[in-house]
Amino acid sequence: MGPMPLKTLERSWTKLYKNSDLLDEEKPEKKLEILRSMTPDELMQNCGPSALFAPVADGKLLPTTWKLGNSHPSSSCKEFITGTARVEAIMFDRIVQQLPQPLFHKLVLGAFKNASDAELFCKYFGFTPSEEQPFEAYRDAFRFFLTVVIFHFPSLRLAETFRGKAYLYHFEEPSPYEGPTFGLPVHGQCAVFVYNNDRKFWPESGQRVSLEMMKKWTGFAYGKELWELYAAEKRFMRLGPEGECSLRSFEDDETGNYGYLNWLREHVDEALGLLFIFSS
Repeated sequence: MGPMPLKTLERSWTKLYKNSDLLDEEKPEKKLEILRSMTPDELMQNCGPSALFAPVADGKLLPTTWKLGNSHPSSSCKEFITGTARVEAIMFDRIVQQLPQPLFHKLVLGAFKNASDAELFCKYFGFTPSEEQPFEAYRDAFRFFLTVVIFHFPSLRLAETFRGKAYLYHFEEPSPYEGPTFGLPVHGQCAVFVYNNDRKFWPESGQRVSLEMMKKWTGFAYGKELWELYAAEKRFMRLGPEGECSLRSFEDDETGNYGYLNWLREHVDEALGLLFIFSS
């Protein structure tokens, strides 16, 4: 989710104000004070399930528009950290459960102009249109596709085309928490590791990655150089697994499968079109 127009975000803010009895409060400072005093549960309740949380596309700090395949427009932002975990799209598993494989394969054929591109799409992301896959294999392929298109590729394009300093990372340390995320580097876990709050519950490898991230992110806030800029040698910081933190390229990172990269650069519009079709 990229920057959103201010008017779009204002609808969510207005709803929050209304449900918090703040519409008649004229002082912004007072509104902020009251909102900050609320519990997280109260805030979420007052926002409602349809609330949008996103950066504001103000045309200054962030561009008003940006198409994924294009170079990043100029802005007043000077440097940033961007990155993703290997299994970001685990939170979309419900879509997989509701989308039968034959229907998905039909959507894939309709999304690409050439049948050969539909075949390549299935090859790169692990789908088998000629036969029905076991559910776990279908789910994993779906996770991979959504993770790449929604998270990995946009993050890479930002790092590739940004005109300032861009630091790219890939998070690979497995989740230590019981449940469906256990053993997988998943969405949101890198943020948990940066804050380091649960460190005493993690294995030693997770503690090493968390401590390294905390040091680097805090250093960034104080203006320090983090690691090699992505634009310099096309390398990113791999955080994990097994506690390892090291600079890698797409060619020498054995934890990832990046065969899709060059193909996706030429077919990003079709892949996004497919995403929008079945997500709607």
